[in-house]
Amino acid sequence: MTKYEEIAACIKQKIADGEYKGNDQLPFEKDLCEMFSASKMTVKKALDSLVSEGLIVKRRGSGTFVKDISKNQIEDLVIKNQFAGLTHTMAGHNIKSKLLDFKIINADKLIAENLKINKDDFVCFIHRVRYVDEKATVIEKTYMPLYLFPTIKKSDAEGSIYSYIEEDLKYKIQSSHSTVRARKPESLDMEYLGLQSDEPVLEVERIGYLDNGKVYEYSFSRHRYDSHEFKAIIIR
Repeated sequence: MTKYEEIAACIKQKIADGEYKGNDQLPFEKDLCEMFSASKMTVKKALDSLVSEGLIVKRRGSGTFVKDISKNQIEDLVIKNQFAGLTHTMAGHNIKSKLLDFKIINADKLIAENLKINKDDFVCFIHRVRYVDEKATVIEKTYMPLYLFPTIKKSDAEGSIYSYIEEDLKYKIQSSHSTVRARKPESLDMEYLGLQSDEPVLEVERIGYLDNGKVYEYSFSRHRYDSHEFKAIIIR
């Protein structure tokens, strides 16, 4: 994660947590430069990225302000739920996991590039089906660098991985970069998600970052087309 992305993620989290509310003025750029020990150009790039995401607005001659939108809209823009996991986003429901595979493997070139590790470094591979109130909701393939999770056990993968990361290991999850695409269903999608051969599956490819900039996961999750939403704000 670059410096400007770290700054943008930090401000984004403050907005999500309510520290900066709608119509609040953000600190001036020179103050942000001092706060984050960053150059004016880096801070400007971070703010510009938040403007393009629809979270803040710049008012000529006045400064930079948090956009006056609802809390739900803010949470959608921050994409908080995309890395909170089912246990948090579906709180109050019965969440279970069925492990299809759990093993330590050597990272191939693609996995290594996305996890920012060396090829053949050890990676924990988790393949599981997630159930909400006894209904299969998503099939996940997750790759986690073993150097960050040397004590991970099968039981950790059967529960909330994100709770394991933040509550057990005390790591802080900060952000994720996601790509959503439509795919043809595979045999496991039809078996567990109840899809027909002519129905699409929504695949989310995700790279997750800790607050120290390290990549903690590279994953693919496959959802029924009629039970998963992708929200975005388009800025002209």
